[in-house]
Amino acid sequence: MFTKQSEEKILLWIKNGKIDELGKYLLSGSIHGKPGVPVSELDRVEKLIAKNFNDDEKYLLAKKLLKRPEYTARNIGTHLIVCGWPKNQDVEIYIKKAADDEDWIVREFAAGTFASLLEKDFSHFSKLYLQWAKTESANVKRAIALAVKYESKSADPKKWKTYFNLIDPLMAEEAEYIRKNLGPFAIGDGLLSRYPDQVFISCKKWMKSTNENVRWNTAMIFTTASAKKF
Repeated sequence: MFTKQSEEKILLWIKNGKIDELGKYLLSGSIHGKPGVPVSELDRVEKLIAKNFNDDEKYLLAKKLLKRPEYTARNIGTHLIVCGWPKNQDVEIYIKKAADDEDWIVREFAAGTFASLLEKDFSHFSKLYLQWAKTESANVKRAIALAVKYESKSADPKKWKTYFNLIDPLMAEEAEYIRKNLGPFAIGDGLLSRYPDQVFISCKKWMKSTNENVRWNTAMIFTTASAKKF
């Protein structure tokens, strides 16, 4: 249970460099059938840190947490590492590693971080993600697809071309981990409701593709609840 006493302990552990103690705390309880505090409590810990430390301190703490064996510690580190941008260019290395983490929960947190950085510095990270969409692992490519879904909530009409450039090369990917998060989720449950006209125009191109993965993703766009009105 997250109490005033536990808040004080967490702050003391961090200020005194006792990250092992913090790590033990973050593995107390149970979530998804394994040791770990609930996501709601992770969120409270993250907000506590955000409130009591500056960006430089949060960035340094994030690097420590991302090297921890506890996946819950890496979850928090994945979110906090954003505080290091643009001052620290190695943020790019850390988020890519988080997207490739062995634990699926950390990979979920990493997708949110990809979106946060895209929102924070759209020009830089859209170009970086475009490069990664062509060269990196299936995990990183999936994180890019989800980042587009999450960050596109603003429905900024000026950003559609960039979103298209990011997802278009992913449409042909064979990996199921990418496909099940791209057509039905990133596009069908995200972009379609925000940019319907542009998505329909893109579908006319995708449906004629000789690549079956492109056609599969196109069909899956219209299987979601969000697509019913279309």
